Amino acid sequence: AAADDEASWAALLALARHPKVCVKLSAMFRVSAAPWPHPDLGPRVRALLQAYGSGRLMWGSDWPWVTVGGGPWQWGRHPPEPWPTAMA
Repeated sequence: AAADDEASWAALLALARHPKVCVKLSAMFRVSAAPWPHPDLGPRVRALLQAYGSGRLMWGSDWPWVTVGGGPWQWGRHPPEPWPTAMA
């Protein structure tokens, strides 16, 4: 399964070559192995930022399910450190 995840991740990064492709970031608590602020996802978000640029990344609240992962507006108010400041 992990190999499949890495193949999917590589495919997502490769899609960045198409200028009309954007990525929505949401439900981080579902894919993180760590509690808020999900520091294990920092490298992934930085890779997305590098591949797509801040103009092609969007934040999604995943409402109402985000309440399971730490509160409804936690992501919008407090982007985790050491994540890129462009995500703030």
